[in-house]
Amino acid sequence: MLSEKIGFLLKFLGTSNKEIASYAECSPSNFSRLKSGKRTLMNDSVTVHRFAKGVYLYSAHNLKLEHLCAIIHCANNDEKEVISSICEWLFQENDLIDGENTRDVSPIMFGQRIKQLMSLVGISSSKFSKKLNVDASYISRMRSGERIPRYNSKLISKFCKYAVISICEQDKLEELGKIVGMPLETYNESEVTEIVKNYLYSSNSNGILMPVRNFIEDINGLTINYPDIIQQTKIGDYYELLKDTETKYIGLKGLQRAVLRLLANASAQGHTQLLLYSDQNMDWLYGDFKDQWFYFMHECAKNGVTTTIIHNLDRSEEELFYAMHAWFPLYLTGMIRSYYCEASPGVRFANTMFINCGNSCIEGHCVRGTEDTAEYHYITDEGSLKNVQAEFEVLLQNSKPLVIISPDQAERESGELCLFGDLKIDVSKKRVTIERTEAPAAKLSFDHPVICRAFAEFVKSVKD
Repeated sequence: MLSEKIGFLLKFLGTSNKEIASYAECSPSNFSRLKSGKRTLMNDSVTVHRFAKGVYLYSAHNLKLEHLCAIIHCANNDEKEVISSICEWLFQENDLIDGENTRDVSPIMFGQRIKQLMSLVGISSSKFSKKLNVDASYISRMRSGERIPRYNSKLISKFCKYAVISICEQDKLEELGKIVGMPLETYNESEVTEIVKNYLYSSNSNGILMPVRNFIEDINGLTINYPDIIQQTKIGDYYELLKDTETKYIGLKGLQRAVLRLLANASAQGHTQLLLYSDQNMDWLYGDFKDQWFYFMHECAKNGVTTTIIHNLDRSEEELFYAMHAWFPLYLTGMIRSYYCEASPGVRFANTMFINCGNSCIEGHCVRGTEDTAEYHYITDEGSLKNVQAEFEVLLQNSKPLVIISPDQAERESGELCLFGDLKIDVSKKRVTIERTEAPAAKLSFDHPVICRAFAEFVKSVKD
């Protein structure tokens, strides 16, 4: 049982024993014996704890902590709690994926495809569970990728059949064809059902195509209004942040508090400038804190605060697009200037500089992996503030714009044009331009090679 759980977890995260061992700073052979089942251990053993710590550090460093927490049912991303939850989860017999013959599909990709189909049908997990006569929590675990039914199971056949019938009844077969990557109008219902089932289990993820499609669909439907998910912070909490006088914050929880304080002060001040840079792991931005952060960022934009951010793009293509998706509602306010630094970041140290020009800043430096015990200094001294801002300006000199947003609809470049909803996507070798034809009208341009390559793959898939 333990070896199967370890195998599933490594597959889910897209990593290996050797890589987890490097994060845990121990020999890969210890974990190899765990995975093979040659060692029988309890959840409080030193080896299991080391493995869990390696999984945590890998997930945090590779922006997969949110996915990991969903699998192990951990409510937050605190290091000790996550490691403890991993140790417990590894020995829980009722949480295994459902047997063999699940093919080689990535659990994350399987979950994304389930969510995509359910979104197209327009049905919730609870309603779908009643149609399939299974527990709603099981459908939720399929959506997260934790549960992958066997390819030939009755459940997955019923799932695909019901989805296809509903999609046909709603006249959405053409949209389904775009999702699975082939026209479906010439196939009968049973054939389409089989195509959908093969799509769910296909190991050919088409790399970046799904996150790019989700990203483009979000741009197509974006407005400059507050996202519905934002829960407005209680006004009492807002005033408490403004009265805070701490000069030092410890760990990721401390960093969260310091960031909210910085944004609250900038929002209250109005018409100031924020300068943001961080190359440390962004797991502190997950969970409930993310909604609070969104709220204050929108408040800043609403109150005339301009933000210049230097993004860290040293991550996978998929993670890059999911991160960009989080920022785009803010980009369309016109108050954000985004850049990426061309200089390579260090792999030993993590640095954070969040600056409210002329008012205050947060500064922190630590060895990677120690962010949760690092000190983050809240600086209001004028001389020190100028020094930190000067450091940011040096970084900015080595940076290029990540995205340029303008309201004008200038003549497009002679690239490959793709129409998607209300968007015109123009892809040339060195630039991607996306034009929104509906309000708020805007033209978005990218020249980062990773982004250009990803959009080129997406346009090709749509045309094919």
